Amino acid sequence: MLALACWAGLFGGCASTAPASAGPDATTPESQAPPRPRWQDFLEPLDGRPRTLILERLREVDGTFEARPDCVIAAPSGGRLVVATTGYSPDGDPWDRTVQGAVQTLDAPGDPLRVLAQDLIVSSIEPSPDGSYVALLARDRDSGHSTWRILDTDAGTQIGPPLDGVAGGGFAWLPDLSGVVRATEVGAELSLVRRTFASGEEQPVWAAPASITSIDLTASDDGSQVIAVGRREDGSTGAWLVDLFGGPSLDLAAQFAEQPREWRAVGASGPLAFLLAIHDDGRYGGRVVAVDRRRQGAPTLEILRVDGHRIEDATLAAGHIVVARTAPWDGASSLAIHSASGAVERIVELPGVVRLRELRGSPRGDQLVALWSETSRPTIPIAIDPRTGAMTEAISGRPARFEVRASVERGTDHGQAQLIADCSAGYPATAPRVSVNPPSADRTHQLWVALGGAIQTDSTQSVLAGQWGDSLDPMADALVRADLIPMADAAERINEP
Repeated sequence: MLALACWAGLFGGCASTAPASAGPDATTPESQAPPRPRWQDFLEPLDGRPRTLILERLREVDGTFEARPDCVIAAPSGGRLVVATTGYSPDGDPWDRTVQGAVQTLDAPGDPLRVLAQDLIVSSIEPSPDGSYVALLARDRDSGHSTWRILDTDAGTQIGPPLDGVAGGGFAWLPDLSGVVRATEVGAELSLVRRTFASGEEQPVWAAPASITSIDLTASDDGSQVIAVGRREDGSTGAWLVDLFGGPSLDLAAQFAEQPREWRAVGASGPLAFLLAIHDDGRYGGRVVAVDRRRQGAPTLEILRVDGHRIEDATLAAGHIVVARTAPWDGASSLAIHSASGAVERIVELPGVVRLRELRGSPRGDQLVALWSETSRPTIPIAIDPRTGAMTEAISGRPARFEVRASVERGTDHGQAQLIADCSAGYPATAPRVSVNPPSADRTHQLWVALGGAIQTDSTQSVLAGQWGDSLDPMADALVRADLIPMADAAERINEP
């Protein structure tokens, strides 16, 4: 993860490199960069299930396995990106394949990916604030045992032994890299412990209430406290401000008379701890609230309120509060970028069939990465400049272009395909247009979409092939090779605005 490109200037400067004495001590061996990743077209067969063909983009890692888009985790830090993928060997039956995993890193969009670890099934990644290290909550493919592992992102070497006793999933780096805070079991209780790298010792700092089964942690920027959001067995959540050095802890949720359906940590900046309060199922919207973390009993603040939208996530980035939201009436998604005081600075509109599932801000708040999905399927990580709303594919470095998703359902009389417009150039002002090429020699039906739209057919078994890259041919070839459904003529009926 070099700092020289620093995410192609998206985020206005690189994070400073930690001194050699900070963080876990390790010798950095010479690292070798693997070839650039190759992107390929892919159709996922769902034989024996409702016939839904989803055109997705997958990455092939060193030719060893295909990474499923719904198993991608990405997190930015220090001008770098760490990507964990879980996939399946490309050989054999699609439903009986060997599960494999890899963790990779890159220094700037378009740079070669470097493999940090393989043969691990990663469920969480937490980069250090400067990007020098990354902690992985990983399950060994053979033993099935889960541990936290800390890797040097330059050398790819593991730092110290794996951290055992994993419980609750929570993990946070201290900003000065002197240690970490993580959730573990102390006796029969779920507790937080502070691990100091210099001594290798772990000191309990907080015992979670007995009903808490999982915890998310967010460290304050001075490293003295963490926001702990815990989930109970019944699905409800609570939020606490935990002092790491013996001071009193504060039940944040209890400071508010109005209790939401769900609490989430947004972040801690300066004196304030920010929380996202998501309203109950029957009432769309939510609030971002703040508590002065330096004063017990300090009045609470409502920073901003979102009404009429389903709230997906929120985070701090570049001095902004970024809220991902979805309109319940048409499914249209957008990012609302607010100032620190809550004022809306801009709305980044996103096409309706794309839904933002997760926002990840870097620990220092200067970067933002999102995972986009359709029908709960994350695809690729997108780097977003919270100041301008510009979006870039985090791995390739190209402007983010959301392309065709096509589906054909068995037993119905129509299929639909829709292009998600190129959001890097702003939402298109012109009306969507759709045109269809004549059936080709292999009798597939190629759908060419200029900006967006839909096509209906009167055939129960038709193929909709979408534009991908510069040519339709690779997509058509992939469809023919997959031999998923009969290639038959169908009468297209084009609906243009």
